[in-house]
Amino acid sequence: MGPAYVGDDHPMHIMSFDDLPRVALEFEESVHFGLGKGALNDWENIREEEFRHRIGPKYQAFVASSSHVRHCLMRFHRALYPDLSPEKMLEGHTQHCLAYVRQMVLCSPDLTLEPPDVLSRQWEIDRTGATHVCRDWSAARGVSLDLAARWQQFKTQVYSDL
Repeated sequence: MGPAYVGDDHPMHIMSFDDLPRVALEFEESVHFGLGKGALNDWENIREEEFRHRIGPKYQAFVASSSHVRHCLMRFHRALYPDLSPEKMLEGHTQHCLAYVRQMVLCSPDLTLEPPDVLSRQWEIDRTGATHVCRDWSAARGVSLDLAARWQQFKTQVYSDL
């Protein structure tokens, strides 16, 4: 018997972690998600439907931890550049995000060994770092987008029946 979606009786994950294929990812500097005005479009276009997952027969709202971290990274960019922010920054929200990202790093530590110069390297010149074995986030994103499409279809049906 599946979850009842009442109280705490719901799945803990939107999909099994074991269903995410492992991929080798060489970390490198990118022109995307940088600092300042030039990166504003990248940070502000993280789509809201990728954060909130509506699941179960009553479409209860949940947020996957990885989406929460991405949201927090966006908040950090806003905190660094408050004049560019589309909304007033709340210090408590940013403090929450700082604590949350720290806890997520502690929860799922990546123990890949990086080059000894990682903290002193000129990243603008030497752009690549260590190769990490990661889970393929695109599979999880696919599930997120599928859930968003189902929620949109449900909302459209409900509102068209009114």
